[in-house]
Amino acid sequence: MAKRFTYGVNIAPLIDVVFILLAFMFLYSRLDTAESMEVALPQAEGEAAEAASPAVLSIRKDGAFFWGREALTEKELKQRIQILGKSSPLIVQTDREAPAEGLVKVMSMLAKAGIEAASIKVALPDR
Repeated sequence: MAKRFTYGVNIAPLIDVVFILLAFMFLYSRLDTAESMEVALPQAEGEAAEAASPAVLSIRKDGAFFWGREALTEKELKQRIQILGKSSPLIVQTDREAPAEGLVKVMSMLAKAGIEAASIKVALPDR
């Protein structure tokens, strides 16, 4: 009597790989969100970039500075930037109607403090 060969796909290794990938995603995904003020962001071309646990500095259209949701004066902002540290990530977001002077002040404060990991947040166009 001839033996019959059955062809099939063994899905046990596939399930193992899927569970490992799922565990990796759970371990390395960030579930916390940074608190920040709502501002109307300017548009830019390109892909979005996210920083890990960044501090968020917001500039409203009236020129007011906010660290998260806390309002700061220019002097307090300088002190906060000095405390931040050179390698700490920072996201600067400014309202599109805000005067450019506020952003220039912030960027010069960051340069004087030696902070290299600052990003400017922009809204990407809808596709």
